Amino acid sequence: MSDILLRGVSQDLGTKLRERAAQNKRSISDEAQALLRRALVEPHESRGIATEIRNMLAPDGFVDLDLPPRGPDRPPPDFS
Repeated sequence: MSDILLRGVSQDLGTKLRERAAQNKRSISDEAQALLRRALVEPHESRGIATEIRNMLAPDGFVDLDLPPRGPDRPPPDFS
């Protein structure tokens, strides 16, 4: 088994890792391993950026809005 040392981890990132580890009832090391495993080992489907953003926002009540139809374009400005 290998060891990894991460230098220069920001305070904010370290806090988030500790909080996530506590939520999942794991040690910080186990949580980091789970994150690396999920990112590097487990297969994942390739999705577009819009799908990823929608999936991130969906738990917070993201909804689709019906947009009104667009009217005709206005005429271009006259620079003469």
